Amino acid sequence: MGRALEPGVKQFIVLKSDAGKENPPKIYFPALSIRKSSRIGQLMDEFATAPNSKRLHEMIVDALSEVIIGWEGMKDAATGNEIAFSKDAIWDVFTIPEAYEIMQSVLQAASVSADDQKKSE
Repeated sequence: MGRALEPGVKQFIVLKSDAGKENPPKIYFPALSIRKSSRIGQLMDEFATAPNSKRLHEMIVDALSEVIIGWEGMKDAATGNEIAFSKDAIWDVFTIPEAYEIMQSVLQAASVSADDQKKSE
């Protein structure tokens, strides 16, 4: 069975800005099918031609919501409380450069061998 069809398969990335932390926040995503990888790549290409910044931001959040299936360790700076994962929360959690980093990392992970992917689980 293809990994994109395996139930419960998830991988994670850590943002570069969090890499040195003792317990860095993790962003979870599934194994991507060729179609899903293509869709994310297409969205990234479309960013350059977005008609305005509002549309660009909407496209970025849409793309992230297609690949992120959860996170852990995302905390509100003011309260210290864990931020629950949701599409709406994406707007408040990530910066534009972090969004690009996430999408690039997810696409790169999609091209890694199955053995290497198993090491990240």
